[in-house]
Amino acid sequence: MKINQFLPIPQFTFVWITIGFAVGFTISEYILFRSVPFSILILPLVFFFLKTSIRNSVLGQLLLLMIFMGLGVDYGRERNVKLQLNNWENYYYKGRVYEAEIDEIAINDKEWKKCILNAKSIYTESQKIPQNIKILAYVKVESGVFERGDVLRLNAEVIPIKNGGNPGEFDAVKYWKSKNIHSMCFVNPEEVYRMNSGLSEIEKYLVWLDRALSEKLALYFSGQELGVIKALVLGDKDQLDTETTQSFSSAGAMHVLAVSGLHVGIVLNILLYLLGKLPRLLSKYQALFVALTFLILYAAITGFSPSVCRAVLMFGLLSMAKVFQRHSQPLNVLFFSAFLLLIYEPNYLFDIGFQLSYAAMIGIFLFYPIFSKLVFVKSNFGMKLIQATALGLSATISTFPLTLFYFHQFPNYFLISNLLLLFTAEFVLILGIAFLACGSIPGIKWLL
Repeated sequence: MKINQFLPIPQFTFVWITIGFAVGFTISEYILFRSVPFSILILPLVFFFLKTSIRNSVLGQLLLLMIFMGLGVDYGRERNVKLQLNNWENYYYKGRVYEAEIDEIAINDKEWKKCILNAKSIYTESQKIPQNIKILAYVKVESGVFERGDVLRLNAEVIPIKNGGNPGEFDAVKYWKSKNIHSMCFVNPEEVYRMNSGLSEIEKYLVWLDRALSEKLALYFSGQELGVIKALVLGDKDQLDTETTQSFSSAGAMHVLAVSGLHVGIVLNILLYLLGKLPRLLSKYQALFVALTFLILYAAITGFSPSVCRAVLMFGLLSMAKVFQRHSQPLNVLFFSAFLLLIYEPNYLFDIGFQLSYAAMIGIFLFYPIFSKLVFVKSNFGMKLIQATALGLSATISTFPLTLFYFHQFPNYFLISNLLLLFTAEFVLILGIAFLACGSIPGIKWLL
């Protein structure tokens, strides 16, 4: 029996590979294995899979899943062993000095600025011990002016991230664990000293560019207008207040405020459309290379968040397959991008944004072709309206279980809100990018 009869994707698909690897890694997170590595135990399965004719059958695909499940268990186990050997708690105690580099820092006017620190080393009485651990930090404004890439020497107390224990409250431990962060600290002025910048010249330029673009927007926008436009165009949500965030969340439109697949897809389509108007100057291969280069630069400006990285990776792979005229099943490409990201950072698997993003795309690939053909009208605008509705409905169906599980609510107005936003988000994003690119030209900046 062929697997293609059940799922319209090619054989040897990354769907089964990724699912197997994800299940195996999840098992290793909750069960400690001390026996023989699974990689040895699954060798007979690998031999049987390669030497027989069952590779195209359901049994063959299940064998593929089991093989990568075993590899996922071993990958997770080896990772946990390394984390235990380099355990921060083995060397740290209250008052001990350590060095850390700022990976992320909020740009806002709050008294305590939220940062993500990457602790590089701990000083003991006799030596400097290398480390590689991320810490959630809140730095008091009076401590100084810091930016991404700064190397700090601190002795602020580091404590485990804990939940308050109240029923139904936000699970901070699980949220930060998905980002590979387990500890936090509050940094007062007397507990920190800025040493130098650990960034390369290219990274310094990207930090400067991000700040320059933010300051440019701040000249013409203020309040929550500034918060929304920075979130939509630059992916910076630090200036959004709780009320605005809750409004978007209740309407099922939080994805608009997080630079992700929607934004990356819009930017890529704009670039390919504009470059397509220059056939005499650029071939289709050169146009794709230029578009992907700009896309990577845009991702760098927005901070290389997991949502942006997976969107750039997925759309880049899909575009390359299309340009090089290679037959590719979008669902297969989607899981291939997930597999690459999980190899790089397996904890993405527990990230809510990662789960919602891939669930939405799976829903679109599976259900959109069905829903978009249920109704047909002659009007182009009417068909676009139907397609937008089908798109929103497809994504919502697949993310519905996760939304209920994590947020205990369902956006009743998702069809209306997403229908309006699909038409307006592209327009606003185009204007925002145009403003940043051409806003220095007299007259044009006011028009934009």
